[in-house]
Amino acid sequence: MPKSCEQVLKKKIHVLEDKKNKSKATVRLENKAQIKFTVIDFDNCVMENTKACDYVVTTDKRAIYVELKGSDIREGHRQIIHAADFYKNNHKNIKKTGIISFTGKPKENSFIQSQKRSLMLKRKLEMLCDRSPVTHKL
Repeated sequence: MPKSCEQVLKKKIHVLEDKKNKSKATVRLENKAQIKFTVIDFDNCVMENTKACDYVVTTDKRAIYVELKGSDIREGHRQIIHAADFYKNNHKNIKKTGIISFTGKPKENSFIQSQKRSLMLKRKLEMLCDRSPVTHKL
């Protein structure tokens, strides 16, 4: 992966937003302990021309797959799964979280609930799906 695809940071607060302005959704990462974390521009840099989540954020102990969406939650889940599968060997022994931050009205609430259970069982991946702006502690 080119180094230009990733940013190593140690900030208290970092906001993830869609660089191509397709979505106005955001995720605010809170890092009170100021641990070092890496933000990977997954969709625009690592996996160009492929449907994948927007960002992957990593620390020594965690991987967070972030998708910024309008309202197509089902597609957001597929994009997070794609990233989790891509990194399955690298992120095998750390906690994994998928975050979908959306601005619209999600169409399938029952789908969201069933996917949360399924992803935890099959991939040990905790899913969070909430209206933007989403705040998440590192």
